Amino acid sequence: MVDIKEEYPRQLGFFQKALESERLSHAYIFYGPKGEKKKDFAKYLSQYFQCQERKGDSPCGKCHHCRLASSGTFVDTHMIDKGDEHILIDDIREAQRGINLSRSKGEWKFLIINNAEKLTNEACEALLKTLEEPPAKSIIILTAGDKSGMPKTILSRAQSVYFYEDFSATDGEEGGNAIAICRDLLSEKDFLKLIRAKELAEKEEPQKDIDMMIWVLRNLALNTQGIGELGDFEKDSWGDLEKSLPYGRIAKVLEKLLKVESALESNASKRIFFENLFIS
Repeated sequence: MVDIKEEYPRQLGFFQKALESERLSHAYIFYGPKGEKKKDFAKYLSQYFQCQERKGDSPCGKCHHCRLASSGTFVDTHMIDKGDEHILIDDIREAQRGINLSRSKGEWKFLIINNAEKLTNEACEALLKTLEEPPAKSIIILTAGDKSGMPKTILSRAQSVYFYEDFSATDGEEGGNAIAICRDLLSEKDFLKLIRAKELAEKEEPQKDIDMMIWVLRNLALNTQGIGELGDFEKDSWGDLEKSLPYGRIAKVLEKLLKVESALESNASKRIFFENLFIS
C-alpha cells in the first residue's frame, strides 16, 4: 500500500477536517490516473474512520478494528473489486445487503466500489437507490480512472475527489518537456497543437506524458486558486504565463486530458484523439 500520509496529505486532511466538523458526504468518487492508489486510499480511509484509538491523521494500526481492517476481515467494510470485469447488478445487491445491516463493530459502514466505470446500467440503477437513501453512518466510495462516462444520476449524488500522479521527483528535462507541451496546449496557435499531437501520437507509450501533463496542470490550477505554490523550476518554466491563465481554462484542459487518458485504452487512432484534444 502507498504511503497515504506522504503521497496524499491534502486529501487526507480534507477528510480529517470533514470528520471532525461532522460535514461528511454519504458518497464520494475518487478519480484520476489509473492504478491502485485510489483504492488504497479508500481502504486507508475506512481503517482511519473505524480505528478505536485514532490520533491525528493516522489509524493506530494496533487496536482490534485496525487488525481486522489490515487482514481484510472487518465486517463493516464491504469491497467490490472485479478488476477489469463488469460490475453486475448482483454484485451491487450483495453489497447492499451488507451495508444495510446494523453496524457490527465500528462507528461507520463503508462500501468501496473499485473501477466504478465498469458498472453496468442495471448495476448503476440499483446503486442509485442506495445513493438516494443511504443507511445512517455509512460512506460509499467509488473509484474510477475516468468519471466522464458514468451516469449523471450517479455523479450528481457523490462528491468528486481528484487523485493525481506525483512527479515531483521527475528530472528537469522530463518536467520541462511536460510544461512545454502544456504551454502549447493552452495557447491559441493550432499549428503548435498539431505538432504536439503528432509527437505524442507517434510514441508507443504516451501514458506517462499524459500523467505528467495532468500533474503539471493540477499544480498550476491550485496555484491560481492560492491553494498551492509552484516550485522554482515550475515558475521559471511557466514564466509570465503562470499569472495570466484563468482557472476555468486550466480546469477545462484537465478534464480533456482525463478523457484522452481513458480513450488511449481503445483501439482507435491515437493521432485522432490527440488532435481532437489539442485543437477543439
